Order: sequence, then structure tokens, then C-alpha cells
Amino acid sequence: WNSRMYVVGGYDTVQSSLVYTASINSDGSVGSWTQEAKSLILPSYYHGMSIYNGVIYISGGYTNSGIVSGIYVASITASGNVGTWSMPGNLSDTRCYHAMCAWNGILYVIGGQDSTFTTQPTVFTISVKADSSVRESWLTETNSIPQARSFPAMSLWNGRLYVTGGFDSGLGQTSVYSAAIAGDGTVGAWTSESNQLPQTRYSHAMAAWNGRLYVSGGQVSNTVYSASITTGGNVGVWIQEANSLPQNLDNHT
Repeated sequence: WNSRMYVVGGYDTVQSSLVYTASINSDGSVGSWTQEAKSLILPSYYHGMSIYNGVIYISGGYTNSGIVSGIYVASITASGNVGTWSMPGNLSDTRCYHAMCAWNGILYVIGGQDSTFTTQPTVFTISVKADSSVRESWLTETNSIPQARSFPAMSLWNGRLYVTGGFDSGLGQTSVYSAAIAGDGTVGAWTSESNQLPQTRYSHAMAAWNGRLYVSGGQVSNTVYSASITTGGNVGVWIQEANSLPQNLDNHT
């Protein structure tokens, strides 16, 4: 956000509530990391995170109390620091291992597992108020993703959601789903894209840039795949990029 990166929580032998930030230099390199004074309300990992309009939103996750449903919010100051965290509400159900993103004043949470560790296909949405707080309750979208997924990756491009891979029934998945976002923010019917990932992927990361999707890493992988997005919003053929990640990475963002 505004030439700055933010990392919240995670796991390294113990659950963490720490928040780290680093500036992105003019040449694209990453500056020194700084530990923020304001930590997350409680240690958490396997949560969802998105930044919208200068505010960080965290959803769900795994804490000392197990899988939770809390929503945690903190504003980013003019200097790029993270303000005090608050908890303005909860998801409609507990979630971890899910994906989260923001578009046009609405937060989207897809898939994941509930408190019984059951993998879900549900899509939750909630709108953001002018003061950056969230509305009183989350909506459960009519159109869930076609199959339940935990550890999926999600990204947005040109008013369309894209969900790749994930884990279900003990297996990694190659599926690629997409759905248009209507003018009121609701999610349309999902399309199972014909061009699936070349290999199964879960616990991977995905980004969209300049009409192209990029998938990196995943369980025991350093591979980077990319595919173009057509003018109609469909996903083209995936190619393996020549430059892989320096090492195998999973559960990254």
C-alpha cells in the first residue's frame, strides 16, 4: 500500500502477533523491515488479509483458542505506520486456510475450513463504510465456488474474481474458477475455466498484474506459472516461467 509492504502474524515455532513493514524503493527493491509498535490483538496465523483504502483487514485465522471468526482492523497512518487494532465484528462462521481480497469497497472471503476442520465452498462478503469500519454483518453469497477448497489462492482483475488450486478430500487441486462481480458487489455464477493449472497447487500465492495471473510456489514447490486473461475474462493457457522462486515456498503471500 502506497509503496509499502505489510506482514501480519504468522507462525515460527509459536504463533505471532507481530506486524512488520518495509518500504518499496523506486527501483522496486525492498527496504529494511521495521517491527511496528502496534501488534495484532492476538497471535494468529492461517488468516486472510487485505488492504483497502489505507486500512488493513484481517479475517479469521488460527489462534490459541483454535479457529476464530474475528475481523481485525487497523488504519495505516500518513507515515506508513500501523495504528491501533480493533475488532469491529466477526465472519458469519469460523474460518482458517481461506483466501481474502477487496474490491470497490467490499471484502471477499472464500473457502477455508470451519471449527470442525471441514473444508467449505462458501463465499462471504461485507461492505466497508466511509469511515473504513465494516457493516454489521457478513453476507453469504448465493454463488459459492463449485467445489469446497482450503488453502486456495485468490486474486481480482477488472471486476472478476479468480480462484486457483487448493486442497480438498486429501488432495491438491488444479482447478481454476472465475466469477464476475456485479455492480452491487455480489458474486455472479462461477465458471470452471478450461485452462487449469499444469500441476496441483495449494498453500500457494497468486497475483494479477496487467491482464495476467501469476501463481508462485505451493506445497513443496518453487515453480512460477502465469496465464493471460482474455478480453472476456477467461484464463488463457498457463506457462511455466523460466525464473522460479529461489527456494520452495508455501503458505506465503
